[in-house]
Amino acid sequence: LTKLTRLELYSNRLTGSIPAELGNLTKLTRLDLVSNQLSGAIPTTLGKLTNLRTLRLDNNQLSGAIPTTLGKLTKLKVLVLNNNRLSGAIPPELGKLTSLTLLSLSNNRLSGAIPPELGKLTNLGRLNLDRNRLTGAIPPELASLGKLSVFVDVSGNDVCVESEQDAFRSWLHSGRPAIQLCPAPATPTPTPTPAPTATPSPSATPTATPTPAATPTAAPTATPTPVPTPTPGPVVQTG
Repeated sequence: LTKLTRLELYSNRLTGSIPAELGNLTKLTRLDLVSNQLSGAIPTTLGKLTNLRTLRLDNNQLSGAIPTTLGKLTKLKVLVLNNNRLSGAIPPELGKLTSLTLLSLSNNRLSGAIPPELGKLTNLGRLNLDRNRLTGAIPPELASLGKLSVFVDVSGNDVCVESEQDAFRSWLHSGRPAIQLCPAPATPTPTPTPAPTATPSPSATPTATPTPAATPTAAPTATPTPVPTPTPGPVVQTG
């Protein structure tokens, strides 16, 4: 079947995983496996189907990450993977699919930020990223995609816009609650600089040096007047 150009097996009860061997059908321009019960990962070998215009794997039970190899399908116009159990980040490599007119990844378990590389998909007419676990600010690169005014849906995620004047906000119309503004980054509280300790200025008036107390002058000691020695009288002889 290597010359097969279309493989459409939608709306059946197919189970199990998608065979990696489908990557050998390099002439395929359309692969449609919608609304089955397929599970497991999307084969990385689908990146070899470089002639694909349409890839629809929606409404299954596919899990795991979106293969980065899908970024090689540069002729792809329609990529629909919604209503599965896909997880992980949206591959930036999808930004190489510049021929895309429809990209639908809604209702999965995709997480992380919306890659700014999606802003390179200038031919998009519809972008569905709703009902995932995406976080952070919507890239300003998406605001440059004027043709996205047809329909954009990022609701059901924890995303926000940086500014009230953001152009993206003006053409976002999903019919669901408006996208909120991103919270302003917290401004760190400056550590107060301690005031310098003032050195007391010397007093202009010099401190009076206390006058030492006068040493009392000792009273002069009176010199005693000498008592005169009595002169002996004449000796009287009695007979």
